[in-house]
Parts: sequence; structure tokens; C-alpha cells
Amino acid sequence: MQETEKSFNLLDEPWIKVMKPNRFVDTVSLKQALFNAHGYVGLAGELLTQDYAILRLLLAVLFAVFCRVDENGVPNPLKRKNALQRWKALWNMGRFPQKPIEEYLEQWEGRFYLFHPELPFYQVSKSRLFKGEKRSRHQFECVKLIGTVAQSGNKTRLFPNRQGTETETLSFAEAARWLLHINAFDDTAAKTGTGVGWLGKLGIIFAEGDTLFQTLMLNLTLRKDGREEWNECIPVWETEPPQTVPEDKNPAWVLTLQSRHIWLEEQDGRVVSYYTSGGEPSPEGNDFSEQMTIWKRKEDKRGETYFPSPHKFSKQIWREFSSIAEVGDTRRRPGVVSWIAAIHDAKNTPLGNREMVRFRTLSAEYGDSNSSIANLFGDALTFHASLLKDMAKPLRERVEKEISLCDEIAKKVGNFASDLEIASGGDGKAGRENGVERYYDRIDQPFREWLAGLNPEAEDVARENALDEWRNTAFRIARQVGEELIEQVGEAAFVGRDVVIDKAKNKKRHYSAPEAYNWFSYALRELDG
Repeated sequence: MQETEKSFNLLDEPWIKVMKPNRFVDTVSLKQALFNAHGYVGLAGELLTQDYAILRLLLAVLFAVFCRVDENGVPNPLKRKNALQRWKALWNMGRFPQKPIEEYLEQWEGRFYLFHPELPFYQVSKSRLFKGEKRSRHQFECVKLIGTVAQSGNKTRLFPNRQGTETETLSFAEAARWLLHINAFDDTAAKTGTGVGWLGKLGIIFAEGDTLFQTLMLNLTLRKDGREEWNECIPVWETEPPQTVPEDKNPAWVLTLQSRHIWLEEQDGRVVSYYTSGGEPSPEGNDFSEQMTIWKRKEDKRGETYFPSPHKFSKQIWREFSSIAEVGDTRRRPGVVSWIAAIHDAKNTPLGNREMVRFRTLSAEYGDSNSSIANLFGDALTFHASLLKDMAKPLRERVEKEISLCDEIAKKVGNFASDLEIASGGDGKAGRENGVERYYDRIDQPFREWLAGLNPEAEDVARENALDEWRNTAFRIARQVGEELIEQVGEAAFVGRDVVIDKAKNKKRHYSAPEAYNWFSYALRELDG
């Protein structure tokens, strides 16, 4: 293997895919992505998870710059008292100021080469990987690097949009994008001992604006959890290898966390393979320097501890509303949600009459032993920003109550579908799953529309009418699903059959479609009472 020369600087070479307002996709450099962010709808790479990994890189640059200087580039360390003022000044500009960002990036230009003999970007040097970590390194072909053709234990390929020789090598621009992705979401096939990539452990949530500039700004949480002061922001490129985990973690560090130590192998202007080994350890419980994840509370001998909680593929994001909006004493809001609430709650908020907020979620679902990625999926939720205010807590609790009611209704629909399947000769398990899934699928869009229209600042009568209307909708849809289910069963279900429910007592129960429908109707009336 020949010694690597410096080449392909990510600050100036085009490698980030962005979408323009005319829906055309362009490939730009890191500098262009920031300087022209106001002119792009958003990132437009091969996967949403890839876009998110790049979004975090761009955010890390912004943190590193504006934790030290103001919007004019004047040195002024970020403090709690000036955080909202600085954020407001940047937002009102409508675009990122070029001078302070360019001065910062020029200072660290040498750390942004994709190929470098000692300090390749988001990688370790070949000499370090082949000497200091020889026993733990693993070599993979390019196909493992490409997220859109990731191998799975139960699928040949998740997204077969590249085939044949296209999976054998990568251009430098492609390799740069997938380098960020695999560092963030890598599985455990390499047995690095550090688990899946850091972002693969998260229930990712971030605020989304109308442009890339707005999206970056809305996630630029200049106060931790919307309240606390950050310490100095140190991204990975400002540290010397081997990177050490800082005692007081900061947003720039966690945004650029190196879950894997990687070295890209290049031949004749293409990336042909890569080597990987274990990277930096993931943050532990209660590490709220990570601002973009759902949290799950656990109680043990050490006390109350919060851990990132990945989303579930089969669960719509509105069903996690309590974890987003902080409903109940055991809930904790994601930092970015608290930040958005602080911005909207601020006196003379820079967001003006912007009433609605939109949050997007992402997650990775891994296969057996986390050795492959089974699914990469996302969702989005829009609602009134004022729903996050303290005065709206009773309404948030009412929303959670309605979600809990939907869960109870879904169980009743599932029970009904199970009884119908048993009456038809089955065991009821598949029927139950189908009934629950069908109900959630049918109420999904109506619930989103109801939540988006729920204005805490509306008149009490109008708000109560909206709540009553939703409840009527939830039960009406349940009855419609029930009628559809009973229409689809065969003649045998109407005759029914006896099923032993207690062998010891030889106790039997008769299952038939008419009886099941009566039980179902009664159960709904009990809930609606």
C-alpha cells in the first residue's frame, strides 16, 4: 500500500447533496452548503439517515464558530445571557454570515482532507490503524460502506439501487457521505466491542424548517435544554488523536463523536475498501449533551437515569408525544424540543407569528445480535408551538389521555379481530396483530390533522369542541374497522366453534362472529362511557 497523499478537501470539493427550490439536486462543498443554506430546501443524499449525519457535521461547525464569536465575527464567548440574543441575530440575518465561518474553517483547513497521511477527516491514519490497533481492525469491501445496499440477515439487499461493479468502488464524494453514515449507524459485524454507532442507539428527533438554513438554526441549541450554559465547544477536528472523551461533554464533541476508527483505502482515484476498528465509547446515561434524542427513564440502585430510546418501526411518532412534549413527572423532553420552546417563549421571539413547529424523527433497527441493519425509517409531526409552553400543560396531558384512549381502543379492535379468527378456526394471534395495525393505520392521518389544529390559545369552547370531535372520530373509525373485519370473515365464523379455555376444569367458550361483535360493541361503549 502506497503512502497516502493529501487530497479531496471537503471544504472546497463538492460532495454534499442538496435540494434546490426547483426540486433539482446539486452537489456542493461544505462551505457552499453553509454559505448558501438559505437557498436550499434541505439535504438530499441517498438516505435520510445519511442526510442527518451530514446535518450534524454542519451543526458542529456552527457550534464551534458561534460559541466563540458573535454574528459579526467579534470574539465574544457564548454565555447563557447572550445565547438567545446571538441566535436571534443570526436568524434575522436570514443566512449565515460568511466571514466568521470562513475564518474558522481556514484555520482548520488541514483537518478536512478525506485523504491525509496523518489526519484524514473522520478517520485514523493508516499507520495508527495498522500498528496500534492491528488486532482489532477489520477490512470490508465498499458494499458494506454503502448504506443503500447494506446487507441484512433476512434480506438480500435493503435498497437495490446499485448493482454489479457500482458496489465495488466509490467516488471520493460518495465515500465522504457514506463515511459519515457508517460512523454514525454502523452495525456490530466488525465486533469492535463498542456496540452499534452512536446514532444507531438514539431515538433521533430534530426540528425541520422550510430551508436548510432554518433547519440548521432551529437545531442550533445555544442553551443546553433551552436553559443551561454550554462550556467551550470542541469538535473532533480540534483534538489530537487518539481522541479522549472530555469530562464535561459539549455539543460539538457529541455531534462529531467517532463511533468507529476508519481508514478508507484508495486506488486510482476511487475508494476500493475500508478498514475499521472500535472508536470512542458512547455517552452513558444522563448525558444530555446529546440534544436530539428521545429519552427513556430507568430506576435502579443508583437512582433515576435516562437513556436514549430508539423509535419503534411499527409505532407512529405521535404515539410518543409524551416523550416529546414532556407529559408526566417521569418524562424528559429532548433538548432540541426544550430549545424550540425557549425560543417561542422568549420576549419578542425572533420567530414572530410562526405558530407551527415540525419535528422529524429517524431511527435504525438492527437485526439479530445487531450484526446488520434491518430497517432505517423516519416520521414527522407538526403541532402548535404554544403547546410546549408551561400554560399548555393541562392540554398536553389531555392529548396524552386521548393517545392512551386510542391505545385502549386499538386493544379492543385487536381482541375483536382475534375472536373472529378463532371463530374461523385459527389461533387468533395474527388476527389480533392485524386488527391493531389496521386501527392505528386508519386513525394515523386524522390524529395528525387533529393535533396540528389544536391551538392552546384558541377559545375554550372551540378547543373543547375540537377535543370532543376527535373522540367521536376515534370511536367512529373503530366501529368502521370492526364492520370491515366482520364483513371479511367466512361463513364458518358465523356458526363458530367451542374452544377449551381451561383444560383442568374442561371449561369451554363458544366463539362466533355475532358473539364477538356484541362483545366488541359493549367494550367500545364501556370506553366511551
